[in-house]
Amino acid sequence: MIILSTLEMNPIETLRHSYLPTVCKVVLIGESAPDGGNFFYKGDTLCTYTKEAFCIAFPDANIPNDNMMFLNFFRDHGFYLDDLSLITINNAGPQTRQQHNREGVPALANRLKDYKPEVVICIMLAISDYVIYSRKILYISSRISIFHRNRRAEYRKISPSKCSKNCSNNRSTILLTIKSWEVI
Repeated sequence: MIILSTLEMNPIETLRHSYLPTVCKVVLIGESAPDGGNFFYKGDTLCTYTKEAFCIAFPDANIPNDNMMFLNFFRDHGFYLDDLSLITINNAGPQTRQQHNREGVPALANRLKDYKPEVVICIMLAISDYVIYSRKILYISSRISIFHRNRRAEYRKISPSKCSKNCSNNRSTILLTIKSWEVI
């Protein structure tokens, strides 16, 4: 069981930690929890699109329609979402974001070592080098898959219906690949 430091146990990290599976098969890595109260483990749009991807990849899995119930399903099937930076940085300038991302690598590496996932999925291309490096510094042998758009602004320009379709299809492709590896 992973024990977070007092510094890391803010309300967002406490909520995230409550969804930590007993066995982490697949860990998704984002940049940071968003500013403004939205968060995957509160059922935000990333949660919705992830749920839609699961519905495509696992049509017979009885996936709950409710986002909060889906989060239990997500956890119970060995999935977990963590972030490179445990400090919210999505509204920070580029240099500050890069600094926090660099500083987040050793802690992420230690968390991944504790999780022992079979697969790591980086959900933001802009942080992929940091995620790959976090695995290398501790010789973590998980498979890694990278998807998502490189810039948040480009992601926002996509209409909600197009984003839902494209992002969910991309995520479902990743899930189907993992499924073929017999991880899930």
